[in-house]
Amino acid sequence: MVGRTIRYRDGVTVMVHYSDYLREQAAKYREIAEKAVDPFVKQEFLDLAEACEEAANDMDDRRASG
Repeated sequence: MVGRTIRYRDGVTVMVHYSDYLREQAAKYREIAEKAVDPFVKQEFLDLAEACEEAANDMDDRRASG
């Protein structure tokens, strides 16, 4: 499994698929893009979000195919 370990302050350790992490990042980038005033900055964050989503989908496709 390609994943990421996250340790919380209360001692809980969680392993998440890296694709899930990338989707979380994509959501954050979209939130930032919504608030951006500059159209160039807005588009840059939307492009980052799209790249994260594409990478996450590719990872999931490879994982599903074995």
